[in-house]
Amino acid sequence: MSKINGYYTIIYFNEFLAWYKYGTRVCLTNSDFYIYANNKKIGDSAIAEKLENLINLFSFEEDYEVLIIYLVSDQGLKSQAQAYQAIKFESIQEIFSISERGYKMLLNGRLPVGLKLDRLPIDIEDRINNLLRVSQKNNLLRGANFLCSLAMGKEEKFDLHDENIFENIFDEELININSIYGAVTQSLEGSYDVSCPDNNKFLYSLFTYSRQNPKIPDSDYGFFFDLGAIIKNNFNQVEGASDILEQYKSDLNILLKQSPHIPALKIFDELSDSLSKLCNIDKILLEIPPACIIVYFVLKNNMYDKNYNPRSIFDKNFNFLYLKGIYCNSNLIKTNFYKASFLLGFYSGFDNFYKDYYRLSCNRSKDKFSIFNIVKIINQQLMLGF
Repeated sequence: MSKINGYYTIIYFNEFLAWYKYGTRVCLTNSDFYIYANNKKIGDSAIAEKLENLINLFSFEEDYEVLIIYLVSDQGLKSQAQAYQAIKFESIQEIFSISERGYKMLLNGRLPVGLKLDRLPIDIEDRINNLLRVSQKNNLLRGANFLCSLAMGKEEKFDLHDENIFENIFDEELININSIYGAVTQSLEGSYDVSCPDNNKFLYSLFTYSRQNPKIPDSDYGFFFDLGAIIKNNFNQVEGASDILEQYKSDLNILLKQSPHIPALKIFDELSDSLSKLCNIDKILLEIPPACIIVYFVLKNNMYDKNYNPRSIFDKNFNFLYLKGIYCNSNLIKTNFYKASFLLGFYSGFDNFYKDYYRLSCNRSKDKFSIFNIVKIINQQLMLGF
C-alpha cells in the first residue's frame, strides 16, 4: 500500500471556489508553499510557525478571503522549484478558517453546502490574528501615505511605505501612528476602549463623528459648527473651555448672519482669532488644530456619497486635486491640509484608493488624465477664478 502524504497550505477563497467548481487545480507545488505534515496536526508548533510565515505572503481585506487547507496525495507533491502538478479537489481533507470571524462569515452562505469547515486551534488563531492586525495597519498606512503624498505634491514618485511622511507633519510626542491606528480600528468596530490614552478618545470622536443637529447649515459654515460640537463633546469639562466655546459659537453665528454665503477660506480669515483661542483648550488641538479638523470634515464630506460609499479622487463630487489647489493656496491651511489628508487616508485605507493609485502610477506620461495634466488644468482654473 502506497504511503499517504499530507500537506498544509493557504489559498484564496475565490481560487478555492474555482477548484471546487472545475474539480482540478494546476498548482505550483514547491516545498516552501506546501507544508509537509509528516503525520503532525495543525496545532503542532512547527506547522504553526510555517503557516504563520506563509500567510505573510497573502494580502486580503476580510478574514474569509483566505483558507488553510489540508490535502493528501498518495504520490506526494513534487518538491522541485517551479514544479507544476494537477491536484484533484477530492484531495482536500480538511478546510480551516483563519479566525473565528472568518468562520462565521464563511458559514453565512459563502461556503458551498456540504463542505465541512473547521476552526483553528486557539493558539494558532491568536498568532494569525496578530499578523492580521499588522496587515490591516499597513493597509491603513498605505492609504494615508497615498493621499498625503498627493497633498504634498510627491506624485512623481509614490512611496506607500514612507515613514517620514508622518514624521514630517506630526509631533510624535503628542500623537503617534499607534494612536491613530487604535482610534480607527475602534471606530470601525463601533466600540471605544476607555483604557486608551486621551489622544485616542479625541481621534475616535473625530473618526466617528456624525452631524446630529438638524439646525446646522448645509454650507461651508456647517463644518465650523461641527468643529464646535466635537470640541465640546471632548473638552467641555476642561476649565475655561465652555467660555471659549460660547464665544466661538457667538462669533460664528454673527458672521453667518452677516455673510451667509462666503466659502470656508473666507470664514477662516474672519474667525482667525476665535479659532486660535480654541487651540488653548487642550494640547491635542495644537497638533490637530481647528483648521485640520475642518478640512478633514470637508474632505470626508466630499469623499463619501450619501450611502457612505467612497468616491474616486477624480469624481466631480470629490476632486481631491481641485480641493488641494484651493486649500494649499493658503499658508494657514497648507500644513493642515496635509494632516487632514493623512487622517482621511488612514481612516479610509488603501482599499479605497488602489484604483486611483494605479491610474496615476501607470499612466503618468500618456494618459490625458495624468496627475501632471490634472494639476495643470486646476492651476489654470484657479488663475481664471473658477
